[in-house]
Amino acid sequence: QKFLFEWMPKHREAAEYASQYGESAKYGLHHGPKTDHLLYVKYWYLNLDFWYVRMIAYFPLLGFTIYFLRKLSVDQDSDPNPGTSRLKRARWHSCWGVPVFAVVLTFLAIDVVKTLDYKWFSTMWGVYVFAGSALNAMAVIILITIALRRMGYLKNVVGPEHDHLMGKLVFAFTVFWAYISFDQYFLYWYANITEETRYFILRNTAGWNYVSIVLVFGHFVAPFLLLIRQDLKRRNGYMIVMACYLLFMHMIDLYHMIMPERGPSVTKVLYPDSPDSWSLWLNMSSVGDIVAFVTIGCFFSYVLLRNLGSVALYPHRDPRILESANVHN
Repeated sequence: QKFLFEWMPKHREAAEYASQYGESAKYGLHHGPKTDHLLYVKYWYLNLDFWYVRMIAYFPLLGFTIYFLRKLSVDQDSDPNPGTSRLKRARWHSCWGVPVFAVVLTFLAIDVVKTLDYKWFSTMWGVYVFAGSALNAMAVIILITIALRRMGYLKNVVGPEHDHLMGKLVFAFTVFWAYISFDQYFLYWYANITEETRYFILRNTAGWNYVSIVLVFGHFVAPFLLLIRQDLKRRNGYMIVMACYLLFMHMIDLYHMIMPERGPSVTKVLYPDSPDSWSLWLNMSSVGDIVAFVTIGCFFSYVLLRNLGSVALYPHRDPRILESANVHN
């Protein structure tokens, strides 16, 4: 927190100063020796107590939603007299499940990533993160379904028509991600407001501009051209390569979101009185980044594989399973 979230140490210093007068950190941000009017105005949302409450609430809220909706489907698979009641309940509960996911994802992205630079403003951040997440999720689904079929599962449930549908969804979210990215950049460029343009100015400095260019051509132009043909979406080997490529580009996108904020934040804390030592890059930091990526990836793979083997691979008692298996597009 001290090295990454610059607003947190300022809040603690303001709270320490304000405690002498029996006031809150908000008073210290406005009247203390190190005033910060922007943090003062944002105090209703960006304060330590409320931040901790939100971080604690996000995971149980989203976890309960996932568990509840999944349980409705799993229970139908083991019901000796399956009907449409659970199907209708799943539809109804999904109506509030989707907004819960949208709100949690948006504010989690704001609290964990966007607040790395508390001076930055964005009204499209939640949609941008969702677009990348949806694209990433579709790539993972493609890899899983193809792998399971090659192992002998899902052969009568998932076929070329489903491959085509998933390929179209990947193509759609590729375009959607590019649309949101360009939209945000265009609005910032057009308005030219300091609190907004700082995001792209930082990511076009000291080598980060090369990463930005890679995202333009690698995350949009290349997948757009490589996925536009209909027949290629039905080729499993081709889609495995494309799914892995998109996951790699999504990793670069996340790296591009977070890491440019790390260098200035850390070096400012280490060398507060030496601006010449402030830097956008940290020596040997890539080693820790790789270790963190591998650790999280292994944990995700363990949870995914463990859950895949715990229940049926598809909802075999769903009233619409035959319609889904024989889909044509």
